[in-house]
Amino acid sequence: MPPSKRARVLVLWALVTALIAMLLLIWWTKTHPRPYRPSSHVQVIPPPIDTTIPVLLTVYDSVNTRLEGGSLTKSGKRLRKGMIAADLDVFPLGTMLYIVEFGIRVVVEDCGGAIKGRHIDLFVPGSARDRRLWRRETVNVKVVNE
Repeated sequence: MPPSKRARVLVLWALVTALIAMLLLIWWTKTHPRPYRPSSHVQVIPPPIDTTIPVLLTVYDSVNTRLEGGSLTKSGKRLRKGMIAADLDVFPLGTMLYIVEFGIRVVVEDCGGAIKGRHIDLFVPGSARDRRLWRRETVNVKVVNE
C-alpha cells in the first residue's frame, strides 16, 4: 500500500529540519570557536622573560588561506595584520613576543595544525608579490611582560 500524502509530507519535513539543524551547527562552530584549554597532562610554562629564543618564522596571508575579513582566531578575535599563530604548548595564547630582527611586537592569538615547537606564523595580508618577499627564516624573539 503506498504511503499517504500526509506521511510523505512528514518525512520531507523531518529531512528539511535535519538539514537546517546541521547547517546551523556548522555555522555555530565556525563563528564561535572554543577557547584553547591545554590538556590536563600538559603543563604550559611560558619561557622566562628577557630570554632570546630562536624560532622558525613563516608568513601566511589571506591569498593562500582565504581567511581575511571574517575568520576568527583561536582566541576568538578577527584575523588582522600582525597576529601570530604558535604552538600553544610553547607560547600560550596572549603571550606578547618581540621579534628582534624586525623590531616589532606581536601577540600569540592563534594556533595551527602544522605549527609545532618553536615555530611562529605571522599574518601579513598582501599580494603574491608581497608574499615572495617573506621566506622561512629563523629569527630571535623575546617574551615581553606587559
